[in-house]
Amino acid sequence: MLNIFSFSSFEDLMDEIKKNFVQADLSRKMDIPFQTIHSIFKDNLHLVMSNVKKWTTALNLSRIESLYFELLCIIYSYPKNKSDKQEKLLARAYRIAVQLEHYVNPVGNAADSLIFMLDPLIGIIREFTELNAFPNDEEDIYNWVTDNIAYVGALECSSVEKKIRIKIAWRWLKELNAVLFSEKRNRWVKTTPNIQNIKRTGRINEDIKGTISNIVHINNHKEFLHEAATSDFLFSKPIMFSFPMKSLPLLNELCNDFIYEKMMKKFTYLVNMEDRERLKEEDADYYNEVVAYEKELIERGFEIPKLTDEEMDNCCHMILSARKLAK
Repeated sequence: MLNIFSFSSFEDLMDEIKKNFVQADLSRKMDIPFQTIHSIFKDNLHLVMSNVKKWTTALNLSRIESLYFELLCIIYSYPKNKSDKQEKLLARAYRIAVQLEHYVNPVGNAADSLIFMLDPLIGIIREFTELNAFPNDEEDIYNWVTDNIAYVGALECSSVEKKIRIKIAWRWLKELNAVLFSEKRNRWVKTTPNIQNIKRTGRINEDIKGTISNIVHINNHKEFLHEAATSDFLFSKPIMFSFPMKSLPLLNELCNDFIYEKMMKKFTYLVNMEDRERLKEEDADYYNEVVAYEKELIERGFEIPKLTDEEMDNCCHMILSARKLAK
């Protein structure tokens, strides 16, 4: 029996289907010429997208399986389409993620949310809560974010549409308990310093989340290239080096440690003294980790600015990725 959730690549999934299904039977069930089916399996997998419903029916997939099949197909087909078609595909991927959300994230944990991963606007607004000018009143939040946001992700939109998306993103943030209003601090705050809980999710969740991240990654790189000639592009550090492929797992772990541990979790506490004092009260062990990290950087010659909540005035988006250069 075909376990569709064991695949995070549309190519691998279609290879398995080719092994387990007779092409003539698929042709008959879908009322698609045999030559077309043969061509699709040979080197035209992107053609599945135009008849995706016929494929899921012919394969006798359940509703959830059909959604995941379509999502994999979208990810594969996405780079092969023009920008107007890509926008439609991304919008469809978002709708699929909404439907898959309760299946892969039944307890509504922000770290497991497909929605959080797919729409960059949700993560951006979550980070905005730490800016000193972020409003307390929710009606003011929609206008403030609309006026101050420089990037809303691949689904660029008008100011009216942007405000609607901001309202939807804010609703999801609250439903996922990713933000809450702190009476003690009299402001909105993030409920956790790190939204990416990489090691805790199950295999099915990881496959779906990994699939979704592909389409997000494609768009993020496009946006970075588009922004490169503007003042919104803060810096770029390209490098090239040779290494053995057997060491790839180690490289991946080092990158995870840098992005999630050192940058996402520790950096704010490293430079914001008020935030660090709050951390001292809430999590003394992690506070000691931050202090040790600060000591390490100072010993290496780095100068660390000592700032306050009032100086939290911007957010940034960092992408760390690797591209294969040799065959």
